[in-house]
Amino acid sequence: MNKFTLAAIGTVAILLAGCSHSDRPSETSLINIDLEKQIEAQPTGLDRAEARFVVQPALTDSSMLLPPTASDGVALRGVHNGCLMLTNKGSMMTFDEADGRCIHSFSHIGQGPGDYSWLSPYTYVGADGNWNTVHSCGVNVYTQAGDFLVRHELDSLREIAPLPGGYWAAMMKEFDQPQTIYIYDTQWKPVKQLSTTAVSRRYRMSDGLPVTEIVDFSRSSSFVGVMQGDTLMAIDPEAEDLVPIARIDCGTYSKPKEYTSLEDMKEKGAQCLYFFTFPVGKYLMVNSYMGEKAWLQFYDRADGSLVYSNSGTRNLNNGSISFPIEIDGTTYPCSITACVDGSTLYLVTDSDFMAELTGDEDANPAFISLKLKD
Repeated sequence: MNKFTLAAIGTVAILLAGCSHSDRPSETSLINIDLEKQIEAQPTGLDRAEARFVVQPALTDSSMLLPPTASDGVALRGVHNGCLMLTNKGSMMTFDEADGRCIHSFSHIGQGPGDYSWLSPYTYVGADGNWNTVHSCGVNVYTQAGDFLVRHELDSLREIAPLPGGYWAAMMKEFDQPQTIYIYDTQWKPVKQLSTTAVSRRYRMSDGLPVTEIVDFSRSSSFVGVMQGDTLMAIDPEAEDLVPIARIDCGTYSKPKEYTSLEDMKEKGAQCLYFFTFPVGKYLMVNSYMGEKAWLQFYDRADGSLVYSNSGTRNLNNGSISFPIEIDGTTYPCSITACVDGSTLYLVTDSDFMAELTGDEDANPAFISLKLKD
């Protein structure tokens, strides 16, 4: 029997944003965003966007990057001391942001101590610059050079996320009950637990199809939050409770609470608006999509006003989302990474586009930064 896993993006998702590990939720008031109304907004504030070509990682036999659309393709996991830290084809890699040179590249695929059978998508860079990756109900820690440091056993571990101050958030395999957020210190020792109303659940449709809806992480690194209903709640390791940031209403495009069959899931799912969101400086970035349409928008965190809106496309075959970003007269098709450095959002280009632009059919994708002028 086939199993289907639904990542409840836009309903309940842990959200991470930033690469500095030092930002904390600001004392702004709760803002309201009517996403149903705003998704069809005309392009707004495009002249405020300052886009910059950051770097194209150097291409060698050991540093050829898969397209970001591939299942184990390149993913930017963090920016640390002037280096881009990526995962790609089961490897953890470090590139110099100044010239694109590959400094470190390693893989620990195997059966021995410190090895993993496959590199988890829940792989992040800690505040100390070390790699942390989920493997078989635990966390393996490696240096940038690939030396295995330690393994931390965590029963029922499902996902992790880096918090400000070097702390970590984790979710366990909890179903049909409110999800708990577990907070750990830099050495993975338990600090506290935060309760949510979000629920990962398993149920069977009328045709017997088993379905799992998961409270899922959405990637980045200096802000961590959870979508609790329609409200984005920040997770601050020094706070006693979740901190409300924004209320986001999808209106008639909201995801149904339950499906009755596979056909019902396909039909209703195609009419839903999905999104992920995290702060970028003084703005709240919202990347939403429905069908083949996608929107990249920035809202002012002080009053909720829409200050930037760019329309893009979504590939229904692989789910990839692309937005046109112009730099010096060239329009780059870019997708959002999970990395923010202060008020700058990092994006990654399409590999085929870079091959056409450079004339090298094996060209690596490149990284772009986007910042809004005040």
